[in-house]
Amino acid sequence: MAGPATAAEAETPAPNDEVEVAKQLFYEGSARYSAADYTAAIDRFTRALEIVTRIGAEPKVRGALLLNLAKSHVRAYDVDTDVRHLRAAREIYRRFLREADELHYDAEGRAEAERELAALETRIAELEGAGGAEDAVGRREGATAAPDPQPPPEADRPKPPREKVVGGALVGVGAALALASIGPFVYGGVVLPRRTEDEIAKKDPPPDEERDFRDQEKKKQIAWFVGGSLMVAAGVGLVAGGAVLLRRAKKTGHQARRPRLMPMAGRHGVGLALSGRF
Repeated sequence: MAGPATAAEAETPAPNDEVEVAKQLFYEGSARYSAADYTAAIDRFTRALEIVTRIGAEPKVRGALLLNLAKSHVRAYDVDTDVRHLRAAREIYRRFLREADELHYDAEGRAEAERELAALETRIAELEGAGGAEDAVGRREGATAAPDPQPPPEADRPKPPREKVVGGALVGVGAALALASIGPFVYGGVVLPRRTEDEIAKKDPPPDEERDFRDQEKKKQIAWFVGGSLMVAAGVGLVAGGAVLLRRAKKTGHQARRPRLMPMAGRHGVGLALSGRF
């Protein structure tokens, strides 16, 4: 995984103009955030989010931007005490957690979102329960009310590639077939010999008939073993074929998501990492 972009890398233009625009917006948003101009930071991060969603960046890029945007709204409330910023941050954290499993957001980000969302729920409930929060809390005396913050766009959630679906099905069927092959081996190796001995003890046939009967039962036993072996071979083949398709789908997915713009946010600031092939 690539680390934070160096100054030299930041100066190298990428062929994709939208990546350059998103990167510039992120730098501007980071600068505005550091300068406590949180309204401007919200604008820059939202526009960057729109671009990385449109170009199909990795889901974790969207996740990091959502966290940055929520942090900016919380900080904006600390400046202008407009409760709508807290509500916007709450909705962004909820959206992050709704998408977390499907888009594979990292565990640290999920824990942070859950923690911050719980704190926001309590904070908003206290403000709204104080009475008149809509008017008294949302504005400072003599200040102009901030406009409703524009929420980030919903991501076009990537559909799993066909190879991934088919590969997963092949692996599942192959594993089930290999597991089912235990039955023929148990029947041919345990059940059938016992039945043979029981039949001989019951009928007590002459030696010649007993020998012929045993030969016939032996052939049946071999047939069961062959059937079980074929099931094992088919199951292993299906699992192997499915694994190849899954690996190909994963490789294709990585290629489709380049270039990778990796915004990062911490408790004391924000940053940016850029990786991928250009």
